[in-house]
Amino acid sequence: MKKFLAFTILAFCALFGALPVFADANYPYSNPTYIPSAISPAVNFTAPSTSYTVTLQDRTTLGVEVNGTCTALAATVQVSIDGTTWRTVNVYPVATGTITAAASITAAGAYRANVSGTKIARVNVGTLTASCNVSAVATSGGASLAQ
Repeated sequence: MKKFLAFTILAFCALFGALPVFADANYPYSNPTYIPSAISPAVNFTAPSTSYTVTLQDRTTLGVEVNGTCTALAATVQVSIDGTTWRTVNVYPVATGTITAAASITAAGAYRANVSGTKIARVNVGTLTASCNVSAVATSGGASLAQ
């Protein structure tokens, strides 16, 4: 009887002592994934018809900053879900504090674009007679922008 009782107590402790190990096997997730903001380095444009591409990684807002002389600049922000078909989206000048949409970027400054539901965005420079530095960051959330 003592052996049975000792065996039962040992089995009980082994079973319930190991229970937290089984309970924590998938806590909090088995393979958590962290995706940082899609920040792309600055690119210096010196000629038209070049584009600057950003992979969005499920981000919803694209911030674009243009610095430099930027004489006769005409650039558009375009988005794609497959990397083949591109659609132009409106940009919103950040410095003005308004939500007035613009079809293209025509001067140095900071701009935002709603890129939700797409995979890739690009800044397509159609016209440029001097050099411009362009950088972009894709972020989640941000102020609601009407388009």
